[in-house]
Formats: sequence, C-alpha cells, structure tokens
Amino acid sequence: MNWGNICVSIYNNHLDNKGQLMTLREILLTQVAMPHYVWAGHLEKQIRVIDIETIMQLRALDRTSPDFERKKSELKSLLHAFTPAGLLESKAKGKVKEIYRSGLLQLDFDYKGINEYDIEDLKKAVFDLPFICFCGLSASGDGFYALARIAEPEKLLEYAEHIFEVLKEEGIQPDESKGKKVENLRYLSYDCNMLIKDNPVPLKVRRFRRKENPNQDFHFASNRQNGNGDGLINSQLELLRRSAKGERFNTVRKVAFTLGGLGNSSILDLIKNEIANNPVFAGEISSFLKTAEDVFKAGMKKPLV
Repeated sequence: MNWGNICVSIYNNHLDNKGQLMTLREILLTQVAMPHYVWAGHLEKQIRVIDIETIMQLRALDRTSPDFERKKSELKSLLHAFTPAGLLESKAKGKVKEIYRSGLLQLDFDYKGINEYDIEDLKKAVFDLPFICFCGLSASGDGFYALARIAEPEKLLEYAEHIFEVLKEEGIQPDESKGKKVENLRYLSYDCNMLIKDNPVPLKVRRFRRKENPNQDFHFASNRQNGNGDGLINSQLELLRRSAKGERFNTVRKVAFTLGGLGNSSILDLIKNEIANNPVFAGEISSFLKTAEDVFKAGMKKPLV
C-alpha cells in the first residue's frame, strides 16, 4: 500500500478551511475503517470514536422520513473530512492554496445513481479496474467511493471528466460533482468489506477526447476476445449462465461489451434472454437489462472485426 503513505489534508468538519496533515493509511485504516479496535488515549484515534458514533446514527436514518435530508446534513457536519487529491494550505472558497497533489482522484457513487444495483457488485466491478486502489462505503452507507491513481495529477479535471464519461457508457452513474477539484472533500467512513490494492497501475490517458466525440479512448472491458462466430457468442452467454452474486454486474458489462463488438444488434436479445431467465438476477432484472443494453451499444462502437 505505497500510496497509503501519501499525506493529505484532514479537517475537523467540512466548514474547516485549515486542515492538518495525515497519511491516507492513517485515515483509511484506523478505527474509522475498523471500529472493533479501540486505541484509547491517543487524540488522533479518539476523534474517530466520535466519527463512528455519528456514522452509525447516519446509517440508521429512515430515508422515507420527511426530515431525512436535514438530519443527514446535520450529522455529516459533525464528521471529519479529508481531501484525497492533495495536501492544501487552505481550501477556502476562492482562496484555495495547494501544497501538492497526491496523484489520487476520488470517484463517488451516490445512492440516487446506484440504488437499483447490489452495492457490493458495483464495488467489485469498479475495483477491477487496474488504476483503482481503494473502494469503500460512503459515510451514509448507501453509496460508495473509490480512489483512483492517475499518471498526471496536474490534469485532475481532465481525468475526472474522462472517467465519468467511460463509467456512464459502462452503465455506472458517478456523482459528477465530486472529483474534479483538488479541494473536493470526502467524509470519514468505514467499511468492513473495503477493497484495497497495494500497487495499482496509474491511469495514463494518451489523448483526451473532445466533448462531442462519442468514441471512448479507454475501455474497462479491455480483455475482449477476438472472433465473430457462434463460438464466441456461446462462450460469452455461458459466462452469464454461471454468473454469481458479487460478480453479476462485472459479468454483464464484459459480456455485453464483447458481443456488442460483433456489430449484430440481434445478439442483444440473446443476452437479455439469459439475464431474464437466470435466477441469480431475480429482483434486479430490469436494472441489469438496462446495463446490458447501454454497454452493448458502447461495444458496437468498437467492432471486433
């Protein structure tokens, strides 16, 4: 976890503009991440005990309550927060002063954009990307975030917009309000099923596409098979038949993108049929059908032959 030694800014709350220096390892792997450990007597650890209690209250809120948004905001205002993208002298609005950038980019997946899917499926699908070094639940517990390593920290905005577009084409809706600026905050959180990659491969984008260009420069399904016959179709459909919970989203995405590359729109019906008739997708069929359709269309833009 070499990236864990990078120091970023941590703040008492989101209104605090003058932060303190702390490593990502300390932020992500202390009691906030593992609440079953208690390191009493140490100030840095004691503040996390307070955060854990607040997070528990936050996750216990009733989303259907008319006071939900107000109570959520009030509780979040009590949480510590950090800036994954860098160490700052000040994050005051209009007066941001950077010390350095960390080479990390945060990706946020809010409840509103992912509530139709199994959150663990999505976490694993995003974590599969070679440049992702961390995935964990958000403070509210109904969304998650990821940390990505990028080769050019000075192009944080360009990399964020690039990844956002690719994610959307893959059927994943990120929160585009976070990740573009070095001062964007993350609330402290914890996840007993966090995913950590010690040595991610930094994402290097050779050419950023223009806004009007629908063709993508980077694909998650980079391991597509070559061929255009029935053998490829049958092998990919077999992957859907064997799909297990925790792998469903990733499998649907890869199969749809690969078979989309054959350029035959009728194959999409075969994919949808496998999803609709597989019990493992029960209860979420409509969501996976939409993902298959969106990703299949993206695959058609990159023909295999």
